[in-house]
Amino acid sequence: MLDGGTVTDIRSERIAEGTGFSALLYRLHLVGEGVPSSVIVKLPAQSEARGAMELLGGYQRELSFYRHVAGRAPIQTLHVYVARMVKGSADFVLVLEDLRDWETPTISLGCRWIGRGCASSNSRDCTRGRVKEGMPLCWKRSRASTPPMARDLLVPAFGPGWDIYLDKSSQPVLSAVAGFVERFAEAAGQALQALTERSMLLHGDIRADNMFFDGDHCAFDEAWRHYRFAVAYLMILPVITLNGWDALPERSRALCVKLTDRAVATIDEIDALEVFE
Repeated sequence: MLDGGTVTDIRSERIAEGTGFSALLYRLHLVGEGVPSSVIVKLPAQSEARGAMELLGGYQRELSFYRHVAGRAPIQTLHVYVARMVKGSADFVLVLEDLRDWETPTISLGCRWIGRGCASSNSRDCTRGRVKEGMPLCWKRSRASTPPMARDLLVPAFGPGWDIYLDKSSQPVLSAVAGFVERFAEAAGQALQALTERSMLLHGDIRADNMFFDGDHCAFDEAWRHYRFAVAYLMILPVITLNGWDALPERSRALCVKLTDRAVATIDEIDALEVFE
């Protein structure tokens, strides 16, 4: 049974291999009465990423979002058919609407626009988007717990990951960005403080591969200030992922290097370091 319909036959297809770090994704092709032609199934990762997600509570937040917030948030989300987690475990299953016919840019090709996160408390001001193929919108983050966790767990892993990036990338790093990297631990604290000035809904992996946008973008000073902080700080995510270089699939390696290349370039292009004191 699926939302009252009856499934009589299923064919599964593994998707997003080498691109999804925190989960396994499958497309189920369905035959039956009153059911969609396909759905997306998301399961926990079978790699080192699973341990990180468990430690950070990522799976629990994702399931909580789909159970309690999806459908009432100011951002359009996928239809949820099933959102279940084994009690006392990180084992879960999400069965979600499939957006296979939608168009979306890819991170490898880039895109002509930048999706800015909305810092306004007025939901009517927020950009309306939709999430692709089961990628999560994270549960509302805690102002109190997230920054210490990020400082204690993520920031120390930045330096070793950056060394790997310098070894694997051919892109030159400007002296200003190199100087910022040298004091990243200090600068990260300032960015985290700015980015937690107000509570908001955050996607756990905002990049071109994962999001669709519809409507006007937010365009005001506070959003731009937060965006510049975020661009400078959030290159931490692809950089620390590079610490698992030997275990990463080739496409994931290339993706992380490309994401960091673009973060470094964008920091310079938008004068992101100007917002740091």
